[in-house]
Amino acid sequence: MKNYLLYLLPLICFASQLHAEPNGAVLYRNGKRLGHSNVPGTAGHHYFGYLEGPAWENKYSTFRYYLDMDNRNAIDIVGKFKEEAILQHFTDTTVDEHADWPWGTDILKLNSSMGLGAFRLFNNNTWINPRLPENIDSLVVTILDSSVQTPKVQIGYHGWNIGGGNKITAIWTISTLLNERPTHCELAITGNYSGKIVVGMTNHKDNAANPNRNSIQLIQDTDKPLLATLGRQGGLQEGFADTLLMAIYTDKSCFDSFVNDGTVNYGMVLKPDAEQKVKWSFVYSWAREANPLFRNPDWKNTLHEITAISRNNLKRHQFNRNPNPLTRRQGELFSLSGRSLGTVTAATGGVELRQNGVYLIQYQNGRVIRNATITSSR
Repeated sequence: MKNYLLYLLPLICFASQLHAEPNGAVLYRNGKRLGHSNVPGTAGHHYFGYLEGPAWENKYSTFRYYLDMDNRNAIDIVGKFKEEAILQHFTDTTVDEHADWPWGTDILKLNSSMGLGAFRLFNNNTWINPRLPENIDSLVVTILDSSVQTPKVQIGYHGWNIGGGNKITAIWTISTLLNERPTHCELAITGNYSGKIVVGMTNHKDNAANPNRNSIQLIQDTDKPLLATLGRQGGLQEGFADTLLMAIYTDKSCFDSFVNDGTVNYGMVLKPDAEQKVKWSFVYSWAREANPLFRNPDWKNTLHEITAISRNNLKRHQFNRNPNPLTRRQGELFSLSGRSLGTVTAATGGVELRQNGVYLIQYQNGRVIRNATITSSR
């Protein structure tokens, strides 16, 4: 028996490592990771485990989107103590994010708000929440990319009845990058809709239940459209003890106005373009993380600049031999999956990095296909 256990031990350890391997975007149901799910109208709290719906992260931030029949449709945030992946800790449905874990904890008190970065239709000054199952034929969530480097989630609201027998489809694509702090969103609407979109965040400033509400600064910038709150509004749930920055920003071509719905949400109203699309980004930073964004006095301007790597210069190449797809020479600085590799100017396989941007490298490490990114500053 002892010899048999010794034989199994390496296999058990290997399986545990695979189970705990970080993923940039996940969806869990009954402890199992899913690629997509058609959300039933009967889905209640914890239908998708303690993450409540799809979740995604970069090295700075972790987000989870509530999907259930209670129509919360809100984005919650989990604060990290270190710049590292933490979603793998949620594979077990018994992991409660509200506890104070060594890797982080839930830091946003949502109540009935939109959290940070969720959207509503905005028509005739009315915030229209997608309600499941009353006015949506089908709600589908898909993990488009689960990799740590380029996580991407898509949520489709199909047959959304907006009144008068008029139904639309709204496809919401959510993405981030490992080394980039913000989450980026695109909402595409198909069907007859002439209204606008409102993107919201929790209003702790006007919430009498927050004992530190007088510390919160409201920032509304129309030049470089930015909606933000900064102050003692985050921490271990009821305490609101920590300084927390929450920010939503967009291109000026998308911006319409700022609104609020009383004491629950602040909102930024966006105008769909000719293709009925809108884009926005959101970000948070809190006092207990490794390098809080708001300690940079120029943090507002950095949101509209390239924060780490350019999303518009993503190149994809494949390598099937060398598990380290780089050759080192004198030249510009590159990084692989966020780790500095010194001065590198070329990738093996004859692909030379000729311009600024990010190269997604897929290579084979033994029997496992792995993804990495190379960031060029040339």
